[in-house]
Amino acid sequence: MNEPDDEIGAAKSEMAAGHPDVALKHWRVLLAADPDNITALAGSGDCLMAMKEYTAAADVFGRAHDLRPEILPLLYALGTAEAAAGLTKQARDHLQAYLERDDDNPHAHKNLATVLTALGDHEAAKVHAGRAAELSPDLMSDVKKSGTTHTVVRKSPGDWQGLFDKGVAAIREGEFAHAHNFFQTLLVAQPNNNRAWECLGVSELGLGHAKKALKSLEMALKIEPDAIGALHHKAIALRALGRLDESVAACEALLLADPGNVYAHSVRGAIFLEAGKIPAAIPDLETAIAPNADQNYDIGNSRPALQGALAYAYRAMCRWDDDYINVRQAVVDVLSQPAGKAALMVISPFQVLPLGLDGNAQAEVARRASHKAASSIGTLPKIKKNLRSDMRLRIGYLSPDFCNHSVATALHGGIVNHDRHRFCVEGFSLGRTHDDMTKKFDQDFDDLHDLSNLSHGQAAAYIAGRDIDILIELAGHTKGARSEILAYKPAPVQISAIGYGAPVCADFIAWHLVDKHLVPEAARKYYDEKLVDMPHCALPVSSPLSVQTGASRADLGLPETGLLLANFGGSYKIDPFTFDAWMKILLVAPDARLALLDNTSLVNDRLCAEARNRGVDPDRLVFVPFLDRSRHLARYAHINLCLDTLIHNGGVTSTDALWQGAPVLTMRRDDLPDRMGPSLLQAANLSELIAENIDDYVRLAAELANDSDALTSLGRKVMLMRKTAPLFDIALYTRNLEDVVMDLWSKSVNTPYSQN
Repeated sequence: MNEPDDEIGAAKSEMAAGHPDVALKHWRVLLAADPDNITALAGSGDCLMAMKEYTAAADVFGRAHDLRPEILPLLYALGTAEAAAGLTKQARDHLQAYLERDDDNPHAHKNLATVLTALGDHEAAKVHAGRAAELSPDLMSDVKKSGTTHTVVRKSPGDWQGLFDKGVAAIREGEFAHAHNFFQTLLVAQPNNNRAWECLGVSELGLGHAKKALKSLEMALKIEPDAIGALHHKAIALRALGRLDESVAACEALLLADPGNVYAHSVRGAIFLEAGKIPAAIPDLETAIAPNADQNYDIGNSRPALQGALAYAYRAMCRWDDDYINVRQAVVDVLSQPAGKAALMVISPFQVLPLGLDGNAQAEVARRASHKAASSIGTLPKIKKNLRSDMRLRIGYLSPDFCNHSVATALHGGIVNHDRHRFCVEGFSLGRTHDDMTKKFDQDFDDLHDLSNLSHGQAAAYIAGRDIDILIELAGHTKGARSEILAYKPAPVQISAIGYGAPVCADFIAWHLVDKHLVPEAARKYYDEKLVDMPHCALPVSSPLSVQTGASRADLGLPETGLLLANFGGSYKIDPFTFDAWMKILLVAPDARLALLDNTSLVNDRLCAEARNRGVDPDRLVFVPFLDRSRHLARYAHINLCLDTLIHNGGVTSTDALWQGAPVLTMRRDDLPDRMGPSLLQAANLSELIAENIDDYVRLAAELANDSDALTSLGRKVMLMRKTAPLFDIALYTRNLEDVVMDLWSKSVNTPYSQN
């Protein structure tokens, strides 16, 4: 039996049978031929540990670590062997070095506690024993009352395939912390197992450790350069790190070698979608979920998410054809099935919003996404709390959008107006985009912290370390949100507000700030979280920072004459139901034209064709170019009436119009959550612009479009309301918000809803 694979197989079999001495002989055969064989060195060390020859094991693991210092599990094995051998100082140094790179291994903490106790450093030993108990309470059940601990030596090390299978099962169930422990243990014995390195990287991705994941996946590729799965997950890790060009390049390298690789298509499609390159995203997403996709690849649990992404992409391209109808129905079918395991059938709730699904479906998709986030986390890392310099209540705002984004546009005045005598107000940024608005928030907050490069657990520990009392998350289930951070419960009171009005359905979010018009009574049953009504409107409305004045229609890309209706929202909000109503309005208002944002020629041509099919001359659609925000806001001075989208209402697009004196017409719809249009207009004291149904919407728009005096009068009223209506009073909004959060704080102080 001279072949290396035969020797490895024999060694593993003997170890599994409980014969470490026989297994050691096989490893030594390999080492005689190749003294630097890492697998054989690690296997020999494992055998020596089982035989309680700890000093010899330390020598072997030391040689392996010298050869491959980048393999973190070998450093852990070396420190463990030294601890067992009584080489306390060496063990201390190596275990501390290991824990600097991976603080989540309870065995390493326990072993270090043993070593520190032997060295007389009892205070430090207690810290690590406590950390071990946090991470794995069962592990510390044998701790003696005297405070001493025992070195952990694995008693049954042979079933490596079983360990691998358990790790894979944990990944499939979304239990990434458990999976991480399984694969770390496996890699101590099998440091050249490329599949284990890949799966370790996947578990690290699930825990938000994108940098660690990239290193693990690169280790897998160093061992097996053509490993398809590792290449795929490397692209995902690069995407998570914001290195989108490199991620796309990794996908394209995969596709050069294997044009049918659905993994590469799925990742590249998701990146294009995220970057707003919708026409490029659609072919990749279609390929990834095609029934005739290469059967060598199983996208399995990813299929529903890709179907949701494709349905959203079709909507963004205003494609309402059979392809859209079929993929939308596939999403409905998935959401009607039992959820099953946490990692199964998770679709982006934000991508579902414009699809017009009923409230039950919206709640179900949110519930699954939140459940997956909660099931994927590990134990909260060690918290280093900052001492308070005063007794003010600490409010934290968590968002990926402290940049030139609609949430930031709405919020910035509220941050400025907070009462700093009563509150310390801090921002926690998850986004990698930093611009002039980011600089403004850096000035407006007491402190703005960049968490974009921290894992979920590290970010949660950082927030907890700031001793935040009330954490207001602003993103819900939108792009860039990281629910896993909130799942750690880093603050005693956690609230969803402002950036997401649809159901969050997470047991780690206690409250959701809404208002009675934003979430009608009939739609409240779709929320698992407790709803708290703001007095006027749930959305803060900050005054624009700058608006260009004196620009003509032509300067702003608008027709020089004629009645102008408009909607400047994203194309993904335009649905057939809304577009039908708009075309009916144009048919009964012959002098009017409808201005829309110039998206792409594909979208423009498609909308023109849809207009023609409804009997409207396509020339009555005006596609205006994107401009900087100051010039874009100036357009509204020339708009006679804005028409809201009716399934996914406008938010900041509507407040932009109202600030500039342009009326906005919307429609009440009590069967769906997140009715932003009625909420805004009610708070603006413009309830006459809220239609009760679709016929009323068309009738009101037509009456106004055909009555220039009525439109002029309405425009004057909008300008007057800017001075008197609660919608435009950001200082009032902020006082109301402070009163609400103070009330929630007082209700929560004596409840068990607090951090782990």
